[in-house]
Amino acid sequence: MPNPLNQIKINNNWYDPAYFTGSAPSGIFKSDTFSTEVYNFLKEWYSQNDVIYVNTSGSTGSPSTIELHKSIVFASALKTCSIFKLTGKSTALLCLPVNYIAGKLMLIRAIASGMNLIIQKPDSNPLARLDEKIDFVAMTPMQLKKSIETPDYLKKTEVILIGGAPLDNSTHDMLNEFDTRIYQSYGMTETASHIALRPLNHTEIIHPYAAIPGVTFSIDHRNCLLIHAPHVSDSPIVTNDIVDLVDDNHFYWKGRFDFVINTGGVKVFPEDIESKLKDLIPFPFYISRKPDKNLGEKLVIIIEKRNSETYRQLKKKIESTLDVFERPREIIKVEKIRFSESGKVIRDHSL
Repeated sequence: MPNPLNQIKINNNWYDPAYFTGSAPSGIFKSDTFSTEVYNFLKEWYSQNDVIYVNTSGSTGSPSTIELHKSIVFASALKTCSIFKLTGKSTALLCLPVNYIAGKLMLIRAIASGMNLIIQKPDSNPLARLDEKIDFVAMTPMQLKKSIETPDYLKKTEVILIGGAPLDNSTHDMLNEFDTRIYQSYGMTETASHIALRPLNHTEIIHPYAAIPGVTFSIDHRNCLLIHAPHVSDSPIVTNDIVDLVDDNHFYWKGRFDFVINTGGVKVFPEDIESKLKDLIPFPFYISRKPDKNLGEKLVIIIEKRNSETYRQLKKKIESTLDVFERPREIIKVEKIRFSESGKVIRDHSL
């Protein structure tokens, strides 16, 4: 299946590797910032260097830049093309920033398969400006939520891959209305995109994440996921994700080990609590911790500032929704909660 000429088809135009040698895009490539970023990454990809440099999101710590061998990235791209049957007859959409691995992989998948790649400056509703049918697109949860508001465009899309952050329950409940196949992905920068998938629609149960072909799982002493992916690494990839391991090919994700809060001897997962509250709180928030002389740690909710009446109403809703050990004992109001470009909350642990 690999494209033997190593060309890339963008916006219905073929480009040879030699095109990406100048200092700036030219010809049919636009001169806007996003097109320049795409051009510069492809210039890096087609260079003689064996590695590419990729930014991590910074959602669980300080942002950093890591290097990935091109052979690993290409192998990841080939697996996705095989899973979703992407070929030279397919059309895909790039609507994610190319600073991060998800956007870069869309370009490499186009090179690997020979499919046509429509590139579009990332915005909240990328399908709304399309006229043609799309076979494959990777999106953030926010982009999917906006796309549901314009269902005629969503119906033109065959497969949507969601990454970055979990999907809120209200959006999830609407997905069965569409024939489009929608999947949540699990992966990280270090694995060169996703290594597990789970369907989000056309199912009545919550499915575990299923390994892509060639990948298996185990857990360490913390119950954190170990990824065995020979196409990425000769040794297991250690994560900080606590999981319920079903078997060596399936797991349910519970939360981050570094976020677990021990309050009064009970371990709680902030992500679980956030999932329960997402449909109750219509503005950004997240669960964190503060030292407490009686409990050791107490749960707090970090929330963007709103009027006091809103907080009184929220407190009642929260108490009726959560178990006693899950309830935040303090509301901390901030001006703005920051998000990464992939849609993940950037947690401020200094509060």
